[in-house]
Amino acid sequence: MNNQVMLEALEAQLSVKQNEADKYRDEVYTPQLKDLKTRAIEMLNSTLCPDLNLIKNVEIHSDSMGISISEKDRYGTTINFQTRGWNDENRSYEFCWYSGNVSTEIKEVDRNYGILIGRISEKFEKSVDLVRHIILPEYRKIEDALKVVGGSIRDLQTSIRQLKENIDSDNKSHYYKPGFQLKLKEFKDLEWFTEDDDANCRKLISKPGSIKLITGRSKYDYDYVVEFKVIRKKGYKYVLEIKNHYNPEVANEVEVTDYRFQEFVDNVYQWENVEADKKTKRAEERYEEYLSHKQSTTLPTIKL
Repeated sequence: MNNQVMLEALEAQLSVKQNEADKYRDEVYTPQLKDLKTRAIEMLNSTLCPDLNLIKNVEIHSDSMGISISEKDRYGTTINFQTRGWNDENRSYEFCWYSGNVSTEIKEVDRNYGILIGRISEKFEKSVDLVRHIILPEYRKIEDALKVVGGSIRDLQTSIRQLKENIDSDNKSHYYKPGFQLKLKEFKDLEWFTEDDDANCRKLISKPGSIKLITGRSKYDYDYVVEFKVIRKKGYKYVLEIKNHYNPEVANEVEVTDYRFQEFVDNVYQWENVEADKKTKRAEERYEEYLSHKQSTTLPTIKL
């Protein structure tokens, strides 16, 4: 089985696994998380403020949790539970909140925020136990199950990435062989013309592709190459026959270092397989937009 066939097979497997993971997230993970948040709010209200039910929202993470008296979790209404330390021996737990003040014109939301801080301080040990031993472990269990589902996806993505790199490396190896010759792929671009008294006329035209090749040490030692041929390898350099953007009918022989030629080959390969088509697609989209706009703004001719 060649690399391209293997790549197509792996991409097909990835599509199936991705669909399964999306289904699991929608049908299992998201409902479980929503249910945990609902139960966490109920447990915290029952423990801290059963008479007021101040807690309206929670944001749960693997080692921390935000407790808010606002359903939108806005700034100034959240108390954060945080874990400090890297292991059980030096780990500590804390609640922290935004500082503020109390005045004769205090708003209800600020009063409730102060009350909740007081309730947590009053029942600190119970609050820590509830978050540490019940809420966060349940959250980690839900997250771990999702990671298991996503594990095969990550493995497939890694295999696909490595296989693509191998394919690219094999394809680019031909660029270095004496006798290899390539005329760079053309692309389409949008140009402005003056036509029929229309100063804003645009046309979609084809242009030759060109890639910069550095041929020497000076910043001026370069050509924009539209076509090249590998003549031979000469020590740590390559001898090339190139045609540049400014005079594409004339071929010149140049010598470039291994490093500069590898840099050039990488850019040419990217152009041939990605960038040329991307530029053409973007130009075609802009041209369609231009035609659509032109048609919508053109007034009909009235014959007398």
